[in-house]
Amino acid sequence: MPMAAALAAGAVGYGGAVAAGATGMEALSMGSMAMAGVGQMMTANAQSQSAQYNSEIQANNAVLMRQNATMVSQEGDIKAQQIGQETKARVGAMESNMAASGVDVNSGSSIDVRSSAAQMGELNAISVRSNAAKSAYKNLVGATSDQAKSQLDQYQAGQDMTAGEIGATTTVLGGVSNPLTGYPAWKSSNSLWTGSANHGTFWG
Repeated sequence: MPMAAALAAGAVGYGGAVAAGATGMEALSMGSMAMAGVGQMMTANAQSQSAQYNSEIQANNAVLMRQNATMVSQEGDIKAQQIGQETKARVGAMESNMAASGVDVNSGSSIDVRSSAAQMGELNAISVRSNAAKSAYKNLVGATSDQAKSQLDQYQAGQDMTAGEIGATTTVLGGVSNPLTGYPAWKSSNSLWTGSANHGTFWG
């Protein structure tokens, strides 16, 4: 039940209680039930807004983690390419130095030395890509988790509002939906009231 409707119900209940013979504190007791319903709605609304806020935070975190995963993967590729270029340049420089020293670069140990250097560079590049992939995967897992939390908080926000509406409706209708019969019954069952039907006496 929207808050405005709960307030309207409270006003109707208050007026009905007065029409039934209640005055002062008696009518206020009836109206307070409707106000309790309003309080339930306010609490539910605050809880719902809190859950909605948490949902938005988790959703934003998921977006950021996906972006981080993409950036890490791209940085890994760039760094691996740089290592490949540096390795190629290093092997080329080794070959030039060997040739300048009169070493046959097409046979013997010179080939092994350059091959080892190339392999080491390739392994470094593979290691960089592997670490980047692991970091990207970790970010994607975190993004999936945050997205799930966001959806759960979104669901909780709706549940809080539904629970608040049901609780407020129950409180309001239970207290003031039929004030013409509700107030006399309430008054006759109240142990603080004694005396005749026309002149009650309050024992404080």
